[in-house]
Amino acid sequence: MHYALVRAGRYVLAAVLLVTSCSANASDQASDQTTVLTCAESGHPTTPPSADDVKASGLTFSGVKPIHERLSSPMPVTDGATEMFFEKVFLHVSMSASLTTRMTLIAPADAYLYYTDSDTWQSPTDDATMIRTATKSVRVSRCDTDLTGYFGGVLLASGGCVEIEVQGEASSESVAVRLPLPGPC
Repeated sequence: MHYALVRAGRYVLAAVLLVTSCSANASDQASDQTTVLTCAESGHPTTPPSADDVKASGLTFSGVKPIHERLSSPMPVTDGATEMFFEKVFLHVSMSASLTTRMTLIAPADAYLYYTDSDTWQSPTDDATMIRTATKSVRVSRCDTDLTGYFGGVLLASGGCVEIEVQGEASSESVAVRLPLPGPC
């Protein structure tokens, strides 16, 4: 009988967890999570970063110049309820970066970071999955070469100036960067 009560309790707990997780919306989930990417999930860009790209704490935001508006055609994405634009920004991680570096999106409030492993990046990903798995924070690892980094970018409700805090392992390594997507900043 005790076994039956424990088993029934597990089913009730599972049902409560399922209802709770289904009732949370994507933006609530995204703001509480951090995407963590390791060297095994990194990729190698086809071109090195430009000397003019935005840089901070050993990271380079490929194709994003600090002053000028970015000339791009962001990809529209939707999950049926939310409509956003996706700006691809390859993240180069140099040997001067900390062993791990955390990026946290500060502004705008309705923007998210979407970074993923190279296998997922090279596979078809539907818009709803991209929006659902986007987060406000991404932690990346430094690998054994300057020619490595991570695939992804920024999801925006509308174009603007994106502000990201970049923090290495030491709290003194924190710096805010502005990305004109398209900007200006």
